[in-house]
Amino acid sequence: MLAYEGLTALAQRSGGDGHEATLPRPRGAAYARAMAERGAIQRGVERVASSRVGGWYFIHVTSKVDPWLLRRTNGRLSSVLGQPVLLLTHTGAKSGAERETALVYGVDGDDILLVASKGGDPRNPAWYHNLKAHPDCGIIAKNRSGSYRARELEGEERERAWEIVTRVYGGYDTYQGRTGGRVIPVLRLVRT
Repeated sequence: MLAYEGLTALAQRSGGDGHEATLPRPRGAAYARAMAERGAIQRGVERVASSRVGGWYFIHVTSKVDPWLLRRTNGRLSSVLGQPVLLLTHTGAKSGAERETALVYGVDGDDILLVASKGGDPRNPAWYHNLKAHPDCGIIAKNRSGSYRARELEGEERERAWEIVTRVYGGYDTYQGRTGGRVIPVLRLVRT
């Protein structure tokens, strides 16, 4: 099963964004500031992705393309311009089957931040439930591929992470307004 929280429920670009030649590779808040200053392409992608039509497109169309691209390029290439995209391999909460989901991501030091926005849907995405049940997962992303363990963030730690991911992808605030009261979860993935 492939899903794409991607550009719609996305928020993440680390070293796998293809901008290493022109952007420094800062960490944490410095990284988020650098990503926030990317300019016209980034703003255009965010405008499209945060719309309902754009969200549908990224969830239903690019979800078919990006897993293939990410696998074959070891996380170096995705169909989503201006956003860092990774391929998350996780275990189904009920089925136990292996699943793949392409997601935009943020970084905080060596950790990966994922946002379970589902484009502002009132329900959490399936991959979120899968990681809650089975936190061990795999990642394919440029310079970050490997095994990770996920945990949901709460309180001040979540607020700090939210600030980082919304600087990477400003559409998350739009999504939060659509949830009907659901607080969008943020997960931290730590390499194992």
